[in-house]
Amino acid sequence: MKTINTISDTLGYTIDTYTMFNPSDAIADDDWTDDTEFDHTAYLAELANYCAEELTRACSEAKFKAEFTATGSYSPNAYNFATDNAELLIEFDNDRVLAYIYAHLVKFSDYLKENFTSYDGFASFVPNNWTEFSRGFRIGDTIEADRNWAIMLGWYMRESEILTVDDYIDAMNDHVSEAAYNHATNLAEEEI
Repeated sequence: MKTINTISDTLGYTIDTYTMFNPSDAIADDDWTDDTEFDHTAYLAELANYCAEELTRACSEAKFKAEFTATGSYSPNAYNFATDNAELLIEFDNDRVLAYIYAHLVKFSDYLKENFTSYDGFASFVPNNWTEFSRGFRIGDTIEADRNWAIMLGWYMRESEILTVDDYIDAMNDHVSEAAYNHATNLAEEEI
């Protein structure tokens, strides 16, 4: 078992509240008033906790040993370079992930090349080939090693269909409205 610290986006499971899980879309238009206040920080923290719960649930159902714990969340000042993220502490069966990567090395190498090759407007800080990438999780510093393990873990979870992106988004959307209402005050009163 290996333990890493990472963010949800590195795994490939966003908690983006700017477009994907926007609280303005989760609360009915008729419920908003001029006096409605929304605690975005608490909403984001609830989404981070639910993200961790959903990732853990999916792994448990797939009989893959992994435990995700949300240790925090953050929202960037500007969404042009980053999005909202859950900060995660993950304990997982790294031997199983690595065995899967080696069994599907050509496909994973293609994934690295497709997603981590720099181009105009995008500078990748992740090696786009297996040789350099694997060096990063074997002898790299903790941040680089954790990042590379998170990339492999996320790819493994999606590729082996432990939790597809569509299933993750559906599960999160099932919770978003409740979470948004939990953190809104001064909503329109219901007429009886």
